[in-house]
Amino acid sequence: MAFEVGEEMIAGKLRTVALSLDSVNGKKYRLELTDGKFEQCFLTDQNHSFSSSGYKHQRLTDASDTALHFEDLPYQPSPYLHSSESIAVEFYLHPSGKAWAIGSKNNRMHVFFANADTEHRYVHQIVKTLPEGERQVEKSQKGYVYQGNKTFCGKTRSII
Repeated sequence: MAFEVGEEMIAGKLRTVALSLDSVNGKKYRLELTDGKFEQCFLTDQNHSFSSSGYKHQRLTDASDTALHFEDLPYQPSPYLHSSESIAVEFYLHPSGKAWAIGSKNNRMHVFFANADTEHRYVHQIVKTLPEGERQVEKSQKGYVYQGNKTFCGKTRSII
């Protein structure tokens, strides 16, 4: 199972919160650890507001009664938008099934992509702003085809 994971130091202890990327009957698993030791697990319908420091996507690889072990997934995400936010994006598809979208909000450039590495879930990245259209030209040269203007929805984490 894959999770979005955030870490922060609180009172000299490493606090980890892991929220499953996929939901079960509208709820997600929330795991909490302190200094790598399992504390609690419960189902929730609430997203967690992660900071960008220590944020990553990981797969749970091993679990025991006292510890959980994760491995990093092969990309570097930014935290997702809050559930109430959305971004207008230019949406592109590749013939292989990969998807890519780009949009700007609050003077920041946001990219969303989905492919086999992400298990076709959309991943969010805040990227360096390049001259207008440069990233789109790069994607087109790699075979991506513009599909139109769409919206990335923070609540569903999908492009509609």
